[in-house]
Amino acid sequence: MSLLNQILQENETIFVEQDRMICEKILRELEIIYQIPFLGFHGRSNVMMILSFF
Repeated sequence: MSLLNQILQENETIFVEQDRMICEKILRELEIIYQIPFLGFHGRSNVMMILSFF
């Protein structure tokens, strides 16, 4: 069971990092398109920043 938990934890870490990278790319594109900086969103997840934008 410990091995399974370790694998799940590693996968979760990988997926969270991938989600962060995708969200950051989306935010950068939105900043370029709409010329709105996302400086005031520290402490929020990238997904929350995107949702706040809309």
